[in-house]
Amino acid sequence: IDYGANVSWCRENHRFGTWIEADLEYGILRERNFAVEKSILICSDVIEHLINPVPFLRLIRNVLRQGAVAVIFSTPERDLTRGEGDNGPPENPCHVREWNSEEFKALLEWAGFELIYLGLTRSNDAEPDEKTILAIAVLRGTAATEEVHRYAKLSVPYGCTP
Repeated sequence: IDYGANVSWCRENHRFGTWIEADLEYGILRERNFAVEKSILICSDVIEHLINPVPFLRLIRNVLRQGAVAVIFSTPERDLTRGEGDNGPPENPCHVREWNSEEFKALLEWAGFELIYLGLTRSNDAEPDEKTILAIAVLRGTAATEEVHRYAKLSVPYGCTP
């Protein structure tokens, strides 16, 4: 699920997957007929680019209701990347808002997600520093599957700090 040129590029360069166009800022899916059963959504470095993350989080909840089993979020950890007390604006001009771990946890819980895992992971494969939030979540009131719990447990040995 992405927008514009990103979806076009994926469709042209990958023979696998279902590439769904959406307006992430407004939480609007451009396509309606797609299967998500047993899917895991990955929202890697997306939410910090949105002016208002609420429509995006609503869209993610709706896709989970359609049968996806979990969502994985990653976003820069503001206090670790810029220091405590730096409330913005973000140094990256493409980022609208960044959170620290406590704020991001509160946002996801407020938005109706139950956190299965919240920790830190490496920001990239060139630097060993763990300065990125990694959150694995399901809809509140939905039992996480065994596979989701297994994945969350595997996250720690793969370089993540709970």
